[in-house]
Amino acid sequence: MEGADDVEIKQPSVAPTEPHQQTPPAVETSTPTDPLLSLLLLLLRPLRLFCGMAYAHLL
Repeated sequence: MEGADDVEIKQPSVAPTEPHQQTPPAVETSTPTDPLLSLLLLLLRPLRLFCGMAYAHLL
């Protein structure tokens, strides 16, 4: 049972790192050394998704 608990603890820690691994390549193409921009893009991604869904709903 302890082994199963370890797996459950590791999975959530892996999930948040995946978005961070996806964003840096897009940031490196424009400005490699701008953590604020990467943070802004990370925050804007859900907003863009929401706006896209709202726009599709209006059509």
